[in-house]
Amino acid sequence: MSSFAGDWPHLLLICGQNRVFYLDYVSYALREIEMSQLDSKEVVCMEAFALEDFVAFGCSDGAVRLWHVLTGAVTKLATNSSKPIVGMFSHYSEMGSFLTVVSEDGIFAKWRVPSHSEPIVEIKEGKGNYEVLDMTFDSTEHTLILTTDKGVVVRDYYNNKELNRLKISSSSKTSYVSLKYFAHTKFSGSSTLALAKDGKSLAICNTQPPSTPGSLLALPTSTNTDVEPYTILESADFPRGDKESKVKMLFFDVHPTNASLVFIATTNGLVSASIDPFSTPQFAVIRSDTLGSNSSA
Repeated sequence: MSSFAGDWPHLLLICGQNRVFYLDYVSYALREIEMSQLDSKEVVCMEAFALEDFVAFGCSDGAVRLWHVLTGAVTKLATNSSKPIVGMFSHYSEMGSFLTVVSEDGIFAKWRVPSHSEPIVEIKEGKGNYEVLDMTFDSTEHTLILTTDKGVVVRDYYNNKELNRLKISSSSKTSYVSLKYFAHTKFSGSSTLALAKDGKSLAICNTQPPSTPGSLLALPTSTNTDVEPYTILESADFPRGDKESKVKMLFFDVHPTNASLVFIATTNGLVSASIDPFSTPQFAVIRSDTLGSNSSA
């Protein structure tokens, strides 16, 4: 899993096998965060704030731990769930920085995170309505898009209300386990990248009605509509190592300022893919041995 800090354009946060690193993928400077600072809890997801020196770690015990990049201080934020935190999103407004999280059992929490004082609770739900696998934010429609056991759930970010439920095409033999908003200007509508459960393909689909008629994968506005995925990247296209004949994609993230750049963790290391709808993707491999022989990111 990975996240990116807006103030540090070349910083990639990576965790694997109960280890957490942050890597400058230009200079390859690497630092490891001691797990004891996070109460030795497994990190399930991460989120870097755009204008704060914090990184939020969603942990396996249902708590969020805010790690201050400069001081190393950690603040624990409790939710009303004991299930792992599986999705987080931070944003900045004139009122300050905010962090929204969701646990595996669908319970949401939201905090205002000031720079020089304790976080303030905005929302703490008591129960969830579905099992959540993943969450991403659609910055065009201002919605949270959740991958759940009930299909894809779209929620209004500001009003914290469910707007729609979608299903990735029932005719497809491939199931999808992770969605990421993909603000690529050459794709019409609100595009979302979807990672196949078997790790063999990355597809694009529209999770909101497109703004112009006839655009790619037009989506009706009715609830529980099937969304047809369109495969744009397959693991067979990836560079292969000397020892592995097959490559599987494990998880991915989209660069926050360069929408065409997607980072993908695979069984053969970390790959950055430049995705363009009118050309064959070109790849730049980030050396997996940078993270050390005992890690698996």
